[in-house]
Parts: sequence; structure tokens; C-alpha cells
Amino acid sequence: MALTKVIGDAIGTVANQFADANMSPDSIIQTVFSVDDSETTTTSTSYVTTGLTRTITLSATSSKVLIISNNNFYNGGAFLVLGSLFRGSTNLANANGLIQANTSNRGAMGFTQSMFTIDSPNSTSELTYGTFFKINTGSTNGYSSINNGRDYLICMEIRG
Repeated sequence: MALTKVIGDAIGTVANQFADANMSPDSIIQTVFSVDDSETTTTSTSYVTTGLTRTITLSATSSKVLIISNNNFYNGGAFLVLGSLFRGSTNLANANGLIQANTSNRGAMGFTQSMFTIDSPNSTSELTYGTFFKINTGSTNGYSSINNGRDYLICMEIRG
């Protein structure tokens, strides 16, 4: 027996009611995620990848992508560690990144930071999202996923 769902004046099967085309605007169509616990080190003042990336192919050019990440950063001295979200080589934040932790006057410090943004890529090609980080000055190392800390990246397609 097929399941049915009453929608307005119509009755339809569950299978066709939950097709992407039948979902209302702002519905989440698909979710993909990645987990990474491999430590990455940098002394770069330019953004470098943490190694945490995920690809997603959108069903329509009008779709948006909600990107959420949780990262474990650590600095080895008194400087800023900056994190940001990227689509390919495009920084989805301003030049200072989506997050920053001012660790000056505090010495070495570890912290967990969440980042999120909504992207409107206007594409149905495969897209790669990832977390990147940098230090702002100095030669002391900045770290991501230090001591096997788990970093997460979640990408959700939102119907436009």
C-alpha cells in the first residue's frame, strides 16, 4: 500500500511530494558533511587549507548553500589565528576572515571556533567548500586539529 499525504486540495504519494521540485523555497534539499582530525600547521600570513573540504553539486542555480564548520585552532605564541570558509579559491568572508581570535598578551592558546555563512554560487557544477586558516604575523606556528581535535564541515543545499 502506498503512503499518501494530503496537501491542500490534492492527494499524492509520498514519493512525488518529496521530490526536489515539490519542496517549498528555503527547504533543505541535501546535506553533506566531512570530518577531519589530522593536524595542520602553518606559519603563513596567507590563507592555507586545514585539509577539511567537501564537494556538493546543487540541483538548481537558484539554490543557496549553508556552510557550517567547527574547527580546533591553536597558536604557539602571541599572534592572531584567523579562520575562514572558502568556495574553491574564493574567500567567502572579508579579508580578515569570518572568525579571529586575538591571543595577543595571552601567549599560547587553543580554542574551538564555529564558522557559518550562506553562499549563492549560481551554479549546478560541482563546488568544493573548505576551511582555511592563517596567522597574522610572526614565525610561530598556527595549528588546526591539534592533538587530534575533530573538525567538522557541513554543507546544506537550500532551495531558492
